Amino acid sequence: MTLSACGGGSGADYSFAEQLDRIPAEHIEQMDYLLVAGTNYDRLEEITGEPKPEPPDLPVDEDPEAEEQWRDWFARTHAGPSPYDVHQGPSIISMNPQINNVMSDELGADTRHLSHYVEATAGQWMFLVGQLPESAEVYETEDEVLDSSLSEHLRVATQDQALVAALLEDEQNLLEPAGETLADDEDLLAAAEAIDAEPWYSAQIITALPNQRERPDFEPLEEYLWLGFAVDEVEGEHTTRVVFVHEESETAEINAERFEAALEASDREHIEFMEAETDGRVLTVHLRNDPEAGPSLFQMAAWYFEPMFGYNSED
Repeated sequence: MTLSACGGGSGADYSFAEQLDRIPAEHIEQMDYLLVAGTNYDRLEEITGEPKPEPPDLPVDEDPEAEEQWRDWFARTHAGPSPYDVHQGPSIISMNPQINNVMSDELGADTRHLSHYVEATAGQWMFLVGQLPESAEVYETEDEVLDSSLSEHLRVATQDQALVAALLEDEQNLLEPAGETLADDEDLLAAAEAIDAEPWYSAQIITALPNQRERPDFEPLEEYLWLGFAVDEVEGEHTTRVVFVHEESETAEINAERFEAALEASDREHIEFMEAETDGRVLTVHLRNDPEAGPSLFQMAAWYFEPMFGYNSED
């Protein structure tokens, strides 16, 4: 298998769903919460006309000016050019300059250079699959533990322009995972395919959220399985597609009406309902949102437990 051939394209053609088949599903069933997050820097450049900023030179150890340059670059790159909403996965956020420096020494490139990636995290487990630009000179390796006390159990592998990084204790083929992958979960795959139905530059899928706050003054959603977000810009408008995957198509129809009512009751002025469409068990809600006027839809759900996303968990 040549990973560059199955990387899912680039820009608007980059596929979230295709990356799931490259991520092993081990340990997932024991976890209460799974986050799968992706960023498509190429798509962001298509929209804004601004290429991803060139990363600063490493190392930055004991150089205050270099440390400041790193922080500035990290903030600009991983927040996206204002006012675009880019929410990075935890592993990207935690890749400090010291770890990236070790990775660059071992591989010839590191996570600073990624053109796009998808990563899955659950508890202390992490698995990232990304693509490097053609200009990156990469040393190929199948499974290597980074030689750094800052990155214990961080394994990396490269082939062609693909880069894989994983927090794992056991040795395995990172490039071709054995056993089941995330793509074998047909419900999770359905969420990813719904995200790929239109272009996106930032996307996330999280485990379904039961209502965790006081009972809202609107009817809560019926139970669903996965919750996804896909952020893009359409004709100059900032848009978010919210994806719900259910066990039954009837539940998707019910939640289409309930989510619209919940959004209206929430009085979130920076969010505008456009339409809701169902495709069998999958509900996709199309929204306009002003990222400068309030939190993103992903933040509202995953960070603030906004009741409009919570399903009724009462018997």
